[in-house]
Amino acid sequence: MDRFYAPRAAGADAFDLDQEETHHLARVLRKVVGDVVEVFDGAGSVVMAEVVQLTKRSCSLRTIVPWSSSPPATREVVIAASLPKGDRARFLVEKLTELGVHRLVPLLTDRTVVTPRDAKIDKLRQTVVAACKQCGRNELMAVAPPHPWAELLKAAGSNLIVGDPSGASDWLVGAAEAVWVAVGPEGGLTEAERQAAESAGARFASLGRHVLRIETAAVAAAVRTVE
Repeated sequence: MDRFYAPRAAGADAFDLDQEETHHLARVLRKVVGDVVEVFDGAGSVVMAEVVQLTKRSCSLRTIVPWSSSPPATREVVIAASLPKGDRARFLVEKLTELGVHRLVPLLTDRTVVTPRDAKIDKLRQTVVAACKQCGRNELMAVAPPHPWAELLKAAGSNLIVGDPSGASDWLVGAAEAVWVAVGPEGGLTEAERQAAESAGARFASLGRHVLRIETAAVAAAVRTVE
């Protein structure tokens, strides 16, 4: 079933798609009046709807079953990662969305290579929407503004796990309601950053025997923490 994104539409008996989603529906997927599609609002709600009016710029739909909501997750998972270059960042966002991570925080450290500007963050958020449409997820993964290391430590505190080859192999997540995982830059964290994390109550945990690329480490961390 083809899926479309309509924020703030949950509960409505009739609603419109925006111009971008209309283009995808009409020009890419060649839908016509009378076709039935699945629509999600990005906040956990989904519905089956029929196309009732279609122009080049707008699409009107009406619901044919009541809206339903996805069950809430048992744990909030936040991945804070220094973004890799190019398509590797898009891959990272796609996979974290598919795995059910709640929030991605672009991380700024002393050795961070990519400092994303607003336009880059917007593109990553568009990637989240596309990934949700493909994988069947009804709640968007949030992409936060970039956080410096000190700001991350303040926000996460003792809930933070730092992925590090020298850390323990047992993550011991247990029944925690919220878990933050930090994935550092390709050059690793500085000694000062490591000491600041230890002082903040963070703990270090290994993601495997080998040194991982940023996007691989982020995916491995998500697999270990998302329920």
